[in-house]
Amino acid sequence: MLTERTDREPESRTHHQESILAAMALLLGPETDYHVRVRATQRLARQGPAVLPVLLATLSNYPEITSPPWPWWPPQYEHCSRLLIRLSQKAQLRLEALLQHPAISQPAGPVLWTSVMEAGGLLQHAGYESLLCAGLAAPWGTVRYAAAMALADFGGKVALCKPTLDALRVLQREEEPIPVRLVASYALLRHHDNSGIEGLTRLLHPQAPAEARKAAAFVLAAEPPTDLPLLQRDQLTRLLILALEDPNGEAALHAAQALRNIATPAAI
Repeated sequence: MLTERTDREPESRTHHQESILAAMALLLGPETDYHVRVRATQRLARQGPAVLPVLLATLSNYPEITSPPWPWWPPQYEHCSRLLIRLSQKAQLRLEALLQHPAISQPAGPVLWTSVMEAGGLLQHAGYESLLCAGLAAPWGTVRYAAAMALADFGGKVALCKPTLDALRVLQREEEPIPVRLVASYALLRHHDNSGIEGLTRLLHPQAPAEARKAAAFVLAAEPPTDLPLLQRDQLTRLLILALEDPNGEAALHAAQALRNIATPAAI
């Protein structure tokens, strides 16, 4: 009986490891159905902190997820970030400790970084501002985008430090991918920093890509800037009036909504 039980233990352990690997494959798979991804996440969460080493190593080694393309966002990150929050809290680890975990090779890879950035945005804790600020300088666009979006979500809840605001301003430069530029400008507006207008003005230009124009108009409609200098208000008003004739009907609609809050009565 003892021999039989001993023989079964390696078999059981192998089956358990295969189950964990299968759950991670479903978690990260691009074609996984939403409900299947949820069940895979729950299966991993039930393992508790013991699964962290293999999970973190897998996330860190996984190539950057860039599909579906912007304006959509890869669904894997939502589930990875919530799983990391749950496991890190059980293990009593801060999020930045996950990026330095002994189970992963340094530097940590883009999927782990992006998942940690999203987790920081979900927690919305001032203690994670420096972590998110570090993400703004990461070499991967998805990480910078996730970090800026997390900081945008802090708007109205946490006042950002000057180095963080400076880092967001840097991300508005034209060398950055359009999604990163857009969300950096959005984050600045949400923190009542009108320097975000500079980035949105460039994205609203008639020669900018259609998705960029639509997204910039939407941001201005949803987060209208306050206390604009007259020169900046006039410049923005002119661009929004041009956008009323945008071939993209959604962009034109957003521009009309933005004009209601930005343009002077005389301009309207």
